[in-house]
Amino acid sequence: MSTITEAELLSVGENHVNRELRLGIQEFVDDSDQVLDVNRTIARKAATIRSRLDYEYGKKIKLPDALIAATALITGSVLVSNNNKDFKQVAEVFGLKYLNPVQDQEELRHYLNTQ
Repeated sequence: MSTITEAELLSVGENHVNRELRLGIQEFVDDSDQVLDVNRTIARKAATIRSRLDYEYGKKIKLPDALIAATALITGSVLVSNNNKDFKQVAEVFGLKYLNPVQDQEELRHYLNTQ
């Protein structure tokens, strides 16, 4: 998991007023095997993702999403997200392993059972 994902999860507006949700998210992050900082390798991969998608496909992707995708690509991890708008094309163009847990629940169960 990228530290960008950690920040996004913890910055959900409801976390401000829902202590149980905030603690649950913090526990989820703390229990994660790896929370990776953005380094130069990840930053450069994110730049490649953004520039190639823009140049070749006219697609704009926000820097945080590019950093999340780059982290998954560099580490060979599966990116689990409900953000098809950005990550589906990154998966197609860059070979990102992407799983949408909302739309692909059968695949999610299979993935969780193999971990």
